[in-house]
Amino acid sequence: MLKTQGRRAFDLIRVILPMKSFKSSMLSDKEKNQYSRHLRMPGFGEAEQLRLKNAHVLVVGLGGLGNPVAHYLAAAGIGKLTLIDFDSIELHNIHRQLLYGVNDCGKHKAEA
Repeated sequence: MLKTQGRRAFDLIRVILPMKSFKSSMLSDKEKNQYSRHLRMPGFGEAEQLRLKNAHVLVVGLGGLGNPVAHYLAAAGIGKLTLIDFDSIELHNIHRQLLYGVNDCGKHKAEA
């Protein structure tokens, strides 16, 4: 059960990976180079990277946990990220919310 505090949902990550068909059927040469370290791992090849590329991940809560999770999911090659947070960026949280800078204070987290 999802706990909420007012309109804010606590950090919850839900991953949805397509099992049957891919939106993209191959990696570009640039993507093969970018994810070359992933592709070298035993048991993880182009098909698995394509699953990441064609995946849609929902991240609810961009605080101290959701913020770095969103960063690393993007870096791993997740094709579509949906970010949800009703809170605004505050200066006293910047040190642990690495996607934001001082100039983002006052903006909504999901829009910054």
